[in-house]
Amino acid sequence: MTRFLAVVAPFFLVLGSGIAQRKLDPGHNHERVLAVVPMVGAGTEADPRRPLHAPLKPDPNGIVSFTYEVSDDGKFAIVEFVARNREALLPVLVRIQANEKAFEKEKTTKAELETEFRKYKKDFDLERFHRVKR
Repeated sequence: MTRFLAVVAPFFLVLGSGIAQRKLDPGHNHERVLAVVPMVGAGTEADPRRPLHAPLKPDPNGIVSFTYEVSDDGKFAIVEFVARNREALLPVLVRIQANEKAFEKEKTTKAELETEFRKYKKDFDLERFHRVKR
């Protein structure tokens, strides 16, 4: 019996610790940049209307996804760009123009983001923005 417990007990300890681990919130996966950029594109199938810097197809080595809301005047978009690593977002951060703004998610407070984004969309809510299906 003692030998059985010596063999089985470690198995249950490992199993129990694996079950006890919490899943990572998807909002903390990958690298993320929030930005205000102009809307571009002709609105055709070949050139769809989208935020500047948004890829037409996901790139596993670049921006893998993005979520956006169009500004109240329709000229800008509030965008969250997502990439597997920070280096993939550097072109977006470097190419930001004078009338664009970019914020690294973990380095900016919710209040700062909402204050800036409400200049473009008066009822912007960061919590609602992050509940959008990705």
